[in-house]
Amino acid sequence: PKTALNRSFPFGYPKVNLSQHEKHLAIKRLQGFGVDTRKFIICFFGTLGWQFDAEPILEAADILKDEDVQFVICGTGDKLVDLRKNDVAYENIIFPGWVNKTEISALMQCSNLGLTPYVNNENFLKNLTNKMIEFLAGGLPVLSSMEGEFGKLIKKYKCGMVYDFSGKQLAQCILYLKNNHEVRKGMSRNSLSLYHRKFSAELVYSDMVQYIEDVTKKYGRENRENANILLPSKGQVKAI
Repeated sequence: PKTALNRSFPFGYPKVNLSQHEKHLAIKRLQGFGVDTRKFIICFFGTLGWQFDAEPILEAADILKDEDVQFVICGTGDKLVDLRKNDVAYENIIFPGWVNKTEISALMQCSNLGLTPYVNNENFLKNLTNKMIEFLAGGLPVLSSMEGEFGKLIKKYKCGMVYDFSGKQLAQCILYLKNNHEVRKGMSRNSLSLYHRKFSAELVYSDMVQYIEDVTKKYGRENRENANILLPSKGQVKAI
């Protein structure tokens, strides 16, 4: 049963600040994969395995083939080899493979929307994945395939849209946000605001350190001699 000690902490995402030189080099490498920064870009970063639902993306790409839209799907996993076969069939989908944190940050700055195409799984419905929070840190409106916890968050803070696991509705969401610049701009501001309020690494890990200190002060005093635990001060803790 829950007690007064119970508390949950979300993933804390550290903000990556790129110099102009770092951004230029990262974008140049991404362009080498086929990324076209002049297009309306929908990006994804993550594991391309069982949890990744590719079918709606392929369907939406086909629907949007005559639009100035590009899907950039970054990551590695069991599905990557099969997905890369679609590079020819779908000219508006790019699969760069694994990318580093500098390239992720640069691509988010060039993108218009973030995509979280996860399968309808209870674990994803009840939790917030770090990739979703990554898009908020990049100030991107998020397209989520799940109602769940993150779907509720998107609707409450108006920082994206939820589609129903179908490519048709995903394409409709993309076109709506592509054609409504002010709506998309507002969602972008909301994403960044939500990140700073709830998910920045500095905030999350500072709260976690304070929690640990408060618990040990309140409940650990009588056992301190036997605990053999050295707690770091706030200044000694860094988010990685």
